Amino acid sequence: MAHQVVNQKATIGNLMAVYGYWAAVVAPLFSIASSYKALSSKFINSKRALKIHVTFGYSEKAPVLKGISFVAKAGEKTAIVGDSRGGKSTILKLILRHYDLTAKSLRTHVSHVPQKPGLLNDTILNNVRYGNLTATDGQVQRACEAAGLHQTITSKKDGYMTKVGENGVALSGGEAQRIAIARIILRNPDVVLLDEATAALDSASKVQVQQSLRDVTQGKTTITIAHRLSTIKDSDRILVVEAGRIIESGDHSSLLNIGRKYAMLWRLQSETMYSSLEDKRCLNCSCGGRGVGAD
Repeated sequence: MAHQVVNQKATIGNLMAVYGYWAAVVAPLFSIASSYKALSSKFINSKRALKIHVTFGYSEKAPVLKGISFVAKAGEKTAIVGDSRGGKSTILKLILRHYDLTAKSLRTHVSHVPQKPGLLNDTILNNVRYGNLTATDGQVQRACEAAGLHQTITSKKDGYMTKVGENGVALSGGEAQRIAIARIILRNPDVVLLDEATAALDSASKVQVQQSLRDVTQGKTTITIAHRLSTIKDSDRILVVEAGRIIESGDHSSLLNIGRKYAMLWRLQSETMYSSLEDKRCLNCSCGGRGVGAD
């Protein structure tokens, strides 16, 4: 075509039109190829997830999980704890079947509350309704009442029609998490996955949201990822994960009696919390934070 333009057998307009058509055809082809590659990779990963004693990695050379196998009984609360990058969140992703193209039906029975809920740049009403798109306004309101969110919403100028902004920028962390909880109530799933659901909240919001979570997960199969052990000590079973393996399993009391990893983490967190409380008391006393009594 360029040769024809030089020889004045075609115009610049003809050349640009050909390039435009070519781009319109090639771009979707590249997109299809890329999607096929991604889907193929996920399908392969899903096969690994179906095995007992799962070994899983995002690449074959670096497994994240090594021989993981456990059963979460119906209605039981299971907590997964351990050091950062130990594989806790990967376990949740496999439960959600992010890597399995054939299990869409499973997701209808599972709800996930992450550390930062995904919020639409839309109204509070529509963000809550995202948990069940067929829910009526009345059902949304009742879900918000159960999540302890209704009074907060009605105190806002536009009530349920308040826009939350991009990524929920107009809401506090506690309000955003309560929207996620209201979604669960609307959806009424069999399984609830909590991934550090209160980690990013201030102390006051954390207490309120934890109570709402206890209420909404009552009688449901619940799997919790937690860093703060005090939030999961009432779980029926606690799995301690380290370097992609489950190294301890039991309830809070039995794991403390074993005296290994969980007991060490509990002791460290308890000492840190106690030290923090002592520092606050000290700053309020006559020593001014020097750690000594008044002169």
